[in-house]
Amino acid sequence: MAKAENILKDIKINADFWELMGSGVLKYFEEILLQPYIGNGTYFSGAIKLFAGAMMKNAGLGKFGDMLSTAFIIDGTEDITRNLVKYVPVSVASPNNQQFETI
Repeated sequence: MAKAENILKDIKINADFWELMGSGVLKYFEEILLQPYIGNGTYFSGAIKLFAGAMMKNAGLGKFGDMLSTAFIIDGTEDITRNLVKYVPVSVASPNNQQFETI
């Protein structure tokens, strides 16, 4: 368990504008490429993407690795959040009592 704690302590977001833009582009393609294999928008896909992002952050892949790691972490968080939002009452989730658009 100590190793997992060390990995989580090492994750820091020190990014500039272009690095974040690159992460957004990589997220788009990563999501499309992985969907046939691990799905998208599920707890399972979210957990895999978060794990992959954490591992890449410490792999020493340079700036590209940092961008890819950020893309995976954001996408994994989005997948898990989409599932959690399903359980929020509509009146709380949307001020106009409208359902969220689902993909």
